[in-house]
Amino acid sequence: MSFDTIIKNGTVVDGSGLPKRVADVGIKDGMITDIGRLSGATCTIDADGLVVMPGIVDAHTHYDPQVTFEGHATSSCYHGVTSVISGNCGYSIAPCKPSDREWVMRLFAQVEGMTPSVLQQGLPWDWESFPQLMNVLDKRLGINVGIYVGHSAVRRFVMGEAASEREATDAEIQQMATLVREAMRAGAAGFTSSKSPTHVDHLKRPVPSRKASFQEIKTLAAVAGEGGAGSIGYLAETAVQGYTAEDRQRIVDLALASGL
Repeated sequence: MSFDTIIKNGTVVDGSGLPKRVADVGIKDGMITDIGRLSGATCTIDADGLVVMPGIVDAHTHYDPQVTFEGHATSSCYHGVTSVISGNCGYSIAPCKPSDREWVMRLFAQVEGMTPSVLQQGLPWDWESFPQLMNVLDKRLGINVGIYVGHSAVRRFVMGEAASEREATDAEIQQMATLVREAMRAGAAGFTSSKSPTHVDHLKRPVPSRKASFQEIKTLAAVAGEGGAGSIGYLAETAVQGYTAEDRQRIVDLALASGL
C-alpha cells in the first residue's frame, strides 16, 4: 500500500488499550489506514522520541462563546486537544432571544470567570435558535465541538426573568420540550442541567435550572433521549458534598428516562 504521509518511529498510543509501542502511522486521503512498519509515502515525518496519539477530547468545557469568534479554541488545541464538549452545567448560548444576550454574557462571566469585555466585543450573535447556532458554527470551526443544549438557556428563553424565580407550569415545560427536541434534531450533544448551590448569576440569584422541579428536568431528559443519541449531564445539589443517596438515585432516574 502507498501512503500520502507516514509518521515514522513515533511511540504510538492509539486509544485501543494496547501498550504503547514504537511504530509507523500511515495516512492516505486524510485517514489513518495502517499502523506498523511502513514504507512508500509522498511525505515522511520523523517522530523519533515523540508520542503519536489521537487528539485529546476535553469532555467538560465552556467554549460556547469563544468558538463563535475563535473557532480553533487555540488555548486548547495548542495542547493537543482536538475535540471539546460545551454547553455543560445547563449553560449554553442558544436558544437566546436578543433581549437576553446581555444576561447570557453576564452569566458566563459570573459562573465561568470570563472577561465581560471580551464577550461583549467578540460574540457576533448571528443566531437565536439552537439550529441557527449549529449552522453558524459549521462555517467557522477549526476544532471538533459538541454542544449540549443547556437547561438554564431553555428556561430563560421560555420564561424570561421568571426562570430565576419559580417552577415552570406544565405549558412552559412543554415549550421547553419543543426547544430541546429541536436542538437534538439539529445535532446537540445532549441536554444538561444543574442544581448546584455554587451556580448563581451576576445578581447572586440561583441560575434558572436550580428553580426547576426534578420532574421538569426528567421530562426534558426524556425528550433529549427520543432520538436515541447524545447524553445527559446533571449536576446534583449535593454533588460537591459527594452526593446523597437521593441524588444518586435521581441520576439513575434521568438515565432511565432518557434511555441514553
